[in-house]
Amino acid sequence: MGVFTNLFQDEIDFIEEKYKIKILVIKNIDNGILNSNFYVEGKNKKYILRIYEANRTIDEEKQELILLDKITNFIPVSRAIKNIDNECISIFNNKKIALFEYIDGNAITKIDTHIIREIAMYLGKLHSFTKNISFKEYNRKTRINFDFYNNEIKKSEIDFKFKRELLNLADEVNSYNFSVLPSGIIHGDIFPDNVLLDGYNNIKLIFDFNESYYAPFIFDIAIVINFWIRIKDFDFFNENNLIRDFLNYYSKYRKITKEELKLLDIACKKIALTFIFLRVYKEKIDNSYQKAISIREKSYLDLIKLIKNK
Repeated sequence: MGVFTNLFQDEIDFIEEKYKIKILVIKNIDNGILNSNFYVEGKNKKYILRIYEANRTIDEEKQELILLDKITNFIPVSRAIKNIDNECISIFNNKKIALFEYIDGNAITKIDTHIIREIAMYLGKLHSFTKNISFKEYNRKTRINFDFYNNEIKKSEIDFKFKRELLNLADEVNSYNFSVLPSGIIHGDIFPDNVLLDGYNNIKLIFDFNESYYAPFIFDIAIVINFWIRIKDFDFFNENNLIRDFLNYYSKYRKITKEELKLLDIACKKIALTFIFLRVYKEKIDNSYQKAISIREKSYLDLIKLIKNK
């Protein structure tokens, strides 16, 4: 949710007219690296304003918003607000814009058994609900694309620490076929900073489904294992207990197959590499960190430990 595109007064005027609101406060949201997002205060309500940075069609972007409407009864999500034309996406100056209801909550500061079981439940419910949805029904592209970043880095002349080791590991994980595993709609970016808690440390909101796409469920599972558990430097005993707890609670809502368990470690490596390569690409090839406004730098080096000694 970094800010790559600024808002100008004529665009703010357009938003006020389209959504019949009066904007009193608008602030950049600077965490994340894929879309431009703003916190907005109106007279009586608060909102999150998104400017879409992906090169996707309106129909592709709408698929995410339709999904949010479908799952809102059993997963806590923030839905897009319709404009005066009864549309969820507005266009002005070639910018695709959406307005979401703002839901206040607390950031996750501590990973424990309770929060792991909760994210396992909601992820299991999402995957169970979408397991019969086909690629043709949800055929939107994701920017969290291992093959794209791997190929861009391979053909570039950039040099960076651990380059050869990372590319060798990429060749290894590329030899595995995950497409034969159970698939459906995955969140694709289910990091702790895309989840908010209520005052009792229960999950209140899961947001930023903009990279959701049709893929093997094991990739969402691997994100949780990597970025909710392994990245936190738990000792061996606690790490394995949390992973086991997560898999057990997830399986109450969608049973994990033996084939998925066999490929789980490789999937974790592939997902770790995907986000390492995304950050390398953004930092050294696309220069997105330099383009973004007030974005906090996220170095790929912070993630290297996910592939060390695994």
